[in-house]
Amino acid sequence: MKVLKSYQFIKKINATEVGQMGTNETYILVPSSTNVDEIFPEPNQIYKFKHKSTGKLYDIRLTVGREQRIVGLGIFYRENDAKAGSKIMLERRIYPNNISEHFIDIITKEDSIVLQASSSNGFRILNEMENSILIPGNPYKTYYKSEYHPVYLEYSKTVKPRQNSPRAYDYYNLVIGTEMVNTNYANGAIIEIIFRDDVCEIIEDISYQKIDIERV
Repeated sequence: MKVLKSYQFIKKINATEVGQMGTNETYILVPSSTNVDEIFPEPNQIYKFKHKSTGKLYDIRLTVGREQRIVGLGIFYRENDAKAGSKIMLERRIYPNNISEHFIDIITKEDSIVLQASSSNGFRILNEMENSILIPGNPYKTYYKSEYHPVYLEYSKTVKPRQNSPRAYDYYNLVIGTEMVNTNYANGAIIEIIFRDDVCEIIEDISYQKIDIERV
């Protein structure tokens, strides 16, 4: 059946959203400036989302209050090994005669490290990739200030991200060449280090995207 419109919301989830911070809550936080009504026409109504890979259906809904949250994701997260740094894609396709269908998918990169900056602590690894890939002396280089330099993570400290957090995490300094570049990134910023052979690219992550496509 021909797709007339496709609405997609793609979000990189963090440790809190995936339930790794001791809250047992699993959800996707929708920024207050973003409208996802095209995917969820009615708030608090359950919609059946089909996993693109398995075809399994999941009951998912949008709640609106002090925050906009997409909830009902616990089973999907567990069955698909969702983790901080995974990208979740929610889509609604509209066919002729106003027939619509909902889809969900997950993208977990295995060839990258996702880091979140803390102005006081350094960087925390979000996607649980082995930090040994970027120990001092590793073979990777990145392009910085017009030339390629070695890049590595230098252990900084183990602390709780917040005073009431249930556990402490390891934090690292990001070093390029001989320069520690932590202060190049704002507090809370998420960056992704993508590995290609012996070169890695450091990008500031766009934590979410909203895509509208007509007459696909």
